[in-house]
Amino acid sequence: MILSLLAGLSTAQGSERPTIGIALGGGSARGIAHVGVLEWLEEHQIPVDFVAGTSMGGLVGGSYATGMTPTEVRELLRSVDWDLLFLGEAPYPLKSFRRKEDRREFPVKLELGLKGGLKVPSGLDPAHQIGLLLSRIALPYSTLPDFDALPTPFRCVATDMEQAEVVVLGKGSLTQALLATMAIPGMFPPVKRDGQTLSDGGLLNNVPADVVRAMGAELVIAVNVSAIEEGADLDSAFTAASQAVDVMIAAGTRKALEDADLVIVPDLTAFGSFDWRRSDDIADVGYAAAEAQAGELEAYRLDDAAWAEYLEARRSKSLPERLEPEFVTVTGADERFASGIEKRLRDFVGVPLDVPKWHEELTALTGTQRFESLRYEQTVRGDARGLLVLAKEKSYGPPFMRFKVGVTNENQDIDFNFGARLSALDVGKTGAEVRIDGDIGARMGAGAEYTYPLLGRFFFVAPRASYFREVTNQFEGDDLVANRRDRRAVVGIDVGLTSSKTMELRLGYHLADVESKIRVGDPELPQPTGRETRARARFVYDGQNAPIIPTRGLRTLVAVEWFEKAPEAERPFGRGRIDVSGFIPRGEKDSIFLLGRAGVSFGGTPPFFYDFKLGGPLSLSAFELDAFRGDNLLYGAVGYLKALGRLPDVMGGPVYLTGLVEAGSVFDDFDTAQYRFSAGGGLVVDTALGPLFAIVSGGSGGELKFYFTLGGFLNRLRR
Repeated sequence: MILSLLAGLSTAQGSERPTIGIALGGGSARGIAHVGVLEWLEEHQIPVDFVAGTSMGGLVGGSYATGMTPTEVRELLRSVDWDLLFLGEAPYPLKSFRRKEDRREFPVKLELGLKGGLKVPSGLDPAHQIGLLLSRIALPYSTLPDFDALPTPFRCVATDMEQAEVVVLGKGSLTQALLATMAIPGMFPPVKRDGQTLSDGGLLNNVPADVVRAMGAELVIAVNVSAIEEGADLDSAFTAASQAVDVMIAAGTRKALEDADLVIVPDLTAFGSFDWRRSDDIADVGYAAAEAQAGELEAYRLDDAAWAEYLEARRSKSLPERLEPEFVTVTGADERFASGIEKRLRDFVGVPLDVPKWHEELTALTGTQRFESLRYEQTVRGDARGLLVLAKEKSYGPPFMRFKVGVTNENQDIDFNFGARLSALDVGKTGAEVRIDGDIGARMGAGAEYTYPLLGRFFFVAPRASYFREVTNQFEGDDLVANRRDRRAVVGIDVGLTSSKTMELRLGYHLADVESKIRVGDPELPQPTGRETRARARFVYDGQNAPIIPTRGLRTLVAVEWFEKAPEAERPFGRGRIDVSGFIPRGEKDSIFLLGRAGVSFGGTPPFFYDFKLGGPLSLSAFELDAFRGDNLLYGAVGYLKALGRLPDVMGGPVYLTGLVEAGSVFDDFDTAQYRFSAGGGLVVDTALGPLFAIVSGGSGGELKFYFTLGGFLNRLRR
């Protein structure tokens, strides 16, 4: 062993040192350990002449191959907003206003398409954000003939999903190659390249030591970050299926490692596949694993002169990151939209590329619902150097379907509701849209609206019609006095003005047929039935940062209604209301929230059916749903959201502990208003099915209530 090390050391210090290649394996977040291994090699002046990677090993290896130092790769991964990277959609602030409405009202993350039949997306995440990250890394090298021309020659491995074959990628688009090696089936969509359908290379070759050997490496170092979980609960179907995949990958990995001369296996048992936010800790484990094998690795250390020569050769092949595009062109989008995108991006021409703003603008384009992802590369047109935007339209729609699930115990029993929205784009005109909603459960019915743009894309006209009925309980304080069936059939039309993202103003008129019948209870209670005619002005501003559980921003709804005719109304009357919710961040994850609602009646006296209501979650939580009714309303609440953690990325988002204090009253006359108070606390969880809200609350009358709701957290502010 000593003689071998001395021989290796002598060779390394001489002019005929062995060429060294490193194979970086896949392992999801555990693959960040590769960064620490590369850091150790660089600190100890051990050269890497070839690099190949699979999956996360491909991302780390590809970044290193472009000339980034391991420290720069570590800083890049530390700076990544992992919440955004795995969001699976455009961030809420960058969505168009109508897509914000869809996301708030139909919060289930799954979106289906009806293009050529009912279809699901090819991945839970469209890979837009990771595509932007990879585009940024690979941008200077977009026009290279092959990956041997990179500062460090590079290969990555993908799997041909149709032929069940390993595909070694060494030329073409570097961004596309990295997307292919990371395309975990079911998580990210496969990549179409040269007639092949490519997914994660870890399925067939998780540690590509043989690929590094074929590149010409005389010494192959392999880093294996995959692991089989010992002691896993295999009685769980989900765990058993996951473990089965790990076992298959591990079997292939053992064979692949036969081509390696030295294998580094970081101890990553303390980390899971989704621990992306612990990047520094994981990289440190990789560093420690290399240090543990220092005795073998040090044999290939270069002296200072040879190391300086190696670094200079690598730097000489590095290309500058700075780009001042002379043009922007778009491919992959329908011709109707490609020219519009180019016009929208023309502010980036002729100036140094501002990468964060560029990414934000490309992401905003996905917020229109038309595009699955957009990535970019450098391109050349004559002597001009510019940017090529590669747009990928959604293959499964339009039309699209979104869903909501509502479960609540608020009516002294468990209520269930399921709803769906069908959105058809460009119906009759580019920018025109049909939306059809349907509900089944405690609320039954359907509604449709056709939004037709006028005078450009900001003005619109929107005819609409709907029919809904629901069963509700009527309370007087805590006493249940009746069970009702309410029915409403409406036809109407709105004209309006909308900004692209934050606000909408509508003026509208409708005719309605209204009926509220007592099913159980005193038949002498009001049972309004008849014709309703109403004019309305409605303004909404939405500047919050998330649809489900915001942590910053303001949302305001202001509405004024005038009822010329209504059941049991003696003369016309009006109502005005304002709803406000504001979130103020405290630190990185926590926030204070303020809720406010006010309503006023004017003109004639509104009938019972048109009273304002209080009671229930986020509406005096210690009291029964709609326990209090009156012509006027005042309500306010202050609360705190304390971040406890988050669900796995595919299952949802943050988990918060919350507490709030509420005060409010509904009344006919301001002089007789009686204010009630409520305080409580519980959990708020952003799940893939919508917000889960569980709270225990006590009120000024000594009441103690427990509410559990799924799917309707902040939508209650709009009741």
